[in-house]
Amino acid sequence: MPRRSKPLICSEELKNQLLELVNDSHTEPRLLERCRIILACIGPHRADLVAQELGVNVCTVLKWRERFRKLGLEGLQDGKRSGRPVIYGEEVEARIHAKLAETPPDGQDRWDGRSLARALGISADAVWRYARKHNILLARKRLRTTGGSSGKS
Repeated sequence: MPRRSKPLICSEELKNQLLELVNDSHTEPRLLERCRIILACIGPHRADLVAQELGVNVCTVLKWRERFRKLGLEGLQDGKRSGRPVIYGEEVEARIHAKLAETPPDGQDRWDGRSLARALGISADAVWRYARKHNILLARKRLRTTGGSSGKS
């Protein structure tokens, strides 16, 4: 026999907010599923039956029911994720910014990504990411093509 958990109790106001989210066509699909789980769990409903009815895993129902019980509507939002660690942080951005204030190398009227990266000892990709982030237009090295006709008639 399945273990009974505490009934999920929800105020009428909170229930109405959940219903608004479910009926809003702009609600993100993950949040929509979580709201449906909570609405189905209100009262003395068994998690396994709610999971079967909604086509989700029982663990999913238990997880979102517990987060809702502890945190309310905020508990249904995605949690923070660590993501990829920053390789080039604020210190590198400050170095790029300071280098851009200096005069470019001999033979150049302005900095390009490759020469800036070489001068700082960092990757050119990091320089271009910084430039895009701060809307800085750097010079680009272009391949020169010979002008004129191709000699064919």
